[in-house]
Amino acid sequence: MVLQCPYVLHEQCIGCGICEYKCPVEGEAAIRVLRGGIL
Repeated sequence: MVLQCPYVLHEQCIGCGICEYKCPVEGEAAIRVLRGGIL
């Protein structure tokens, strides 16, 4: 099994937060979108 880390394509990100809500990682989302940027 190959584990992959989530990443953001900053040139395509508009800060909408859809990735946070659609994240397939169980539990807390692997990507968090906050006001002012991505955490």
